[in-house]
Amino acid sequence: QTGGLSDSFLTKAPRKVRQHVMWALGTNLGKPVTDFPELQRARALAYWDSRLAAGEAAADRADFKGELGSIGQWCENHQIDPTWLFDRLLRMLRSRFVPVLAYNVVEWLAKVSETHVDRAVEVLEALLTNPNVDQWVYVGQDQSIRALLTAGQAHGTTATVERVGELVSFLASNGQPGYLDLVRPAQSAD
Repeated sequence: QTGGLSDSFLTKAPRKVRQHVMWALGTNLGKPVTDFPELQRARALAYWDSRLAAGEAAADRADFKGELGSIGQWCENHQIDPTWLFDRLLRMLRSRFVPVLAYNVVEWLAKVSETHVDRAVEVLEALLTNPNVDQWVYVGQDQSIRALLTAGQAHGTTATVERVGELVSFLASNGQPGYLDLVRPAQSAD
């Protein structure tokens, strides 16, 4: 329904207020289902989808930067289906939006890589190679990034192993050569 209270809010609310709404939804999604029932969860996820669609269609995409970037905080809780998060993070990153708390995303990807290695490496690549992501994301995330790349190298599909090699090269070319050992064969002592 157009023209309702929600449309009025979205038209008039300042960026910071809309960003706060996204943060609040992320916090609520971290609660048990008894405190934040399935219907409300479904509405929260649908709201995020509608805001991403609006951001993609907006003439002033910067108006959506913080609001959509709040998804980084959503990665802190484990009540959200990983497939939903993978899909939305990829769509968002391909649209040149970035998570505000990108380090949360990297940490989350490392955790879920045990069961979703291919998708986790795919999102990591989209995150790290996004031109709008600050390079500070690489710094201080060594353990999580290494865990992801190692898991991708050991358990990923052929495409994921290739993606790991490309990511290692990308990181090295951006001043992070500490992952080169993952793709270079060990030197023999002969």
